Amino acid sequence: MSSNIKFAGYPDAFVYIEPNEHSKWVNHLLWGEWVQIIEENGDWVKVNVRGAKDGWMQKSHLQEDKLVELYFVDIGQGDGCLAIFPDGKTNEGVPKDRTMLIDAGQNDNMLRFINWKFNTKNVENPPFKFDDVIISHSDADHYGGFQAIFENLRFEFKKVYHNGLVERSIGESLGGHEKIGKLTYQTDVIETPEQLEKIISNPAAIGKRLYPKLMKTAAGRGAKICMMCNEDKFIPDFGENSEIKIRVLAPVVEKLEQYGSKRLLRRFKSNDGKTKNGHSVVLRLEYGNVKILLGGDLNVPSENFLLEHYGKADPKTKDLVKLKELVSEANKYFGADVAKACHHGSGDFSTTFLRAVNAAATIVSSGDDEPHCHPRPNTLGALGKYGRGEFPLIFSTEMARSAKEKIKWPSEIKKEIEYLQNELLKLASEIDSEKKAKKELQLEKKKKDLFLKIGRTVEVYGMINVRTDGKKILIAQKLEQVSDRGLWDIHLLEPVEQEDGTTILVYADNMEKHE
Repeated sequence: MSSNIKFAGYPDAFVYIEPNEHSKWVNHLLWGEWVQIIEENGDWVKVNVRGAKDGWMQKSHLQEDKLVELYFVDIGQGDGCLAIFPDGKTNEGVPKDRTMLIDAGQNDNMLRFINWKFNTKNVENPPFKFDDVIISHSDADHYGGFQAIFENLRFEFKKVYHNGLVERSIGESLGGHEKIGKLTYQTDVIETPEQLEKIISNPAAIGKRLYPKLMKTAAGRGAKICMMCNEDKFIPDFGENSEIKIRVLAPVVEKLEQYGSKRLLRRFKSNDGKTKNGHSVVLRLEYGNVKILLGGDLNVPSENFLLEHYGKADPKTKDLVKLKELVSEANKYFGADVAKACHHGSGDFSTTFLRAVNAAATIVSSGDDEPHCHPRPNTLGALGKYGRGEFPLIFSTEMARSAKEKIKWPSEIKKEIEYLQNELLKLASEIDSEKKAKKELQLEKKKKDLFLKIGRTVEVYGMINVRTDGKKILIAQKLEQVSDRGLWDIHLLEPVEQEDGTTILVYADNMEKHE
């Protein structure tokens, strides 16, 4: 059976109607897409792929190995990422996955995506099990979408991780804090399931707060809920000796003598929002030569704190030599080939931190209908300036989204709506049942025609796809219209040897193929 399951080769592959590359293509697959072989014909194989009719592919355009896949889902204003990792094979030789959700936005976009991705609406399939769920911090545009997911019985969850700052409705919203010397610390950090239970079992503590309600829902579904911080070093099963490592860089906890072994979190700017954002769970995925950084909603004070902790120097120093040494040291921890921009492209960032990251590609997750104008123009400029290589790449879920101008003449649509309203009022007083039924059919047809004119608001969602085999990286976004080059706008990061003998990934200009 294992020989029947293959994956689309690098960087992409086409599925054709006939076993001939001059025939019409019916699907365009990104590197790593799942393919089931139905039959063989010389150098060609007939295949089944999801979402399209069966077709033909060249054998040379298929590969045996699964990839690491990251889906930065277009969830509007907020963050949401689905990560899928190869996890060996079943006894029958079928490839297995390990799945992880890292934030889920505020609304139901993530739910709709994973319903489609894992075909969970088919009740003949067993509930889909997520191995790890990570809530970077308690901002609704990161955790709100989890409520519907945790309530959905078509999903199961093994572990849920959070940053230790759990909002509640009694006392201080993030728990107690104390000023010690010049610094203030959050002292009521929720480290264990038992501490969390004291909050979520108390209706007064939950009150109208959505975050403790979410935690209560997750606990009720049997998930093990724990704090995650730098002391953990790695996500379980993705440790130092694993082929795929996921390093936990933040939140960074501190210990003070008077609090013993209790974990404390530094308070930023005496502000709840800065503090919970600044202590986002920060992860770095390391696979072969590839590094991907997920930074939550970090801000200037928290980035400076992390630079000082990992860079072992004051990031505010005016000494350029020391600053260069700090950036070099911090790069060992935060350096990344691909980075998710912190806080949706907010202007609250440190250029020193960007230098330490030095990403070849940055992904901004932001949305419409928000008062911040994310991503900020100065942020986009800085991401390019401090990015790697001659052409640092910047992707945006918001900019990748496409909304067609369906309504060409809004005034005409308004007249049609008013006409329908008036006709419905007249219909209510119609006595002749035969005339009434005929008129109802006419109005129903006009209503359907009107809905077709309006169409849906979003034609193409702006998800950013990232695929890697640990040696090179593909980043792709859906084209707004089908073109001669296919369905996808594809960009590649490939290894280049430096003068000192080291290898880094930089943008490979593949526009000759894809322009």
